[in-house]
Amino acid sequence: MMLCYNVSLSASGGDLISNHPNRVEIIKKSTENLKKCKKRSSPIGNKNPNWKGGRTFCKCGNRVNSGAKCCIKCLDRNGVNNPFYGKKHTEELKKIKKEQRTGKYSGNQEKKVIVYGKEYKSLSEASRQVGVPTPTVLFRIRSKHFTEYRYK
Repeated sequence: MMLCYNVSLSASGGDLISNHPNRVEIIKKSTENLKKCKKRSSPIGNKNPNWKGGRTFCKCGNRVNSGAKCCIKCLDRNGVNNPFYGKKHTEELKKIKKEQRTGKYSGNQEKKVIVYGKEYKSLSEASRQVGVPTPTVLFRIRSKHFTEYRYK
């Protein structure tokens, strides 16, 4: 069996035949050699049992494993495909979750804010009225340089 490779003196390759004095003979010999070369069989399809279909990307463009059909983001989780479909939380679990949440929110978390001598009921209301983003109002309250912004 004869394998055909493109071999040159340098790794860069390039045009090795255009200006060669034996150009016609080289082309003739190369053509004969190519005809003698045995075509390699491709490992695609039924010939190779390990081939998984060649899909390595999901329809959204994310890379997926060879056994997966799509990525986790594109996986259908509606209805019957949802792992929690038809199930309900137990009363014991509901009780545990309720106990974990108690004390987290008092119901009224608003702190009164004073900006330029005017009082506002919350940080967000002050930001809307003054026309400054909420994080900026909070930054100015905490800053030493903005004395006109403070909590009541």
